[in-house]
Amino acid sequence: MSRTRIVRWLRVLLPLVALAMLSTMFLFSRRSDTESRIPYAEVEAEAAAREGRIVAPDYSAVTPDGARLSLRAAQATPSAEGG
Repeated sequence: MSRTRIVRWLRVLLPLVALAMLSTMFLFSRRSDTESRIPYAEVEAEAAAREGRIVAPDYSAVTPDGARLSLRAAQATPSAEGG
């Protein structure tokens, strides 16, 4: 068998082997747990979105004269005027 013939066969066989490996990886993979939850996401996201509040806001900046400014709160809600 000549080298050209071997290369021709490998050009067909190697992609087929790779496709077979990928297919079996997805075919026999474990099912994901659809009921799993993020352990630290215990906030009421729907209520926060409905009310327009932010949970645990954190703001940091530096003033023009070089002083550091940091603001933290448990939650923030917009004022009645919207501003």
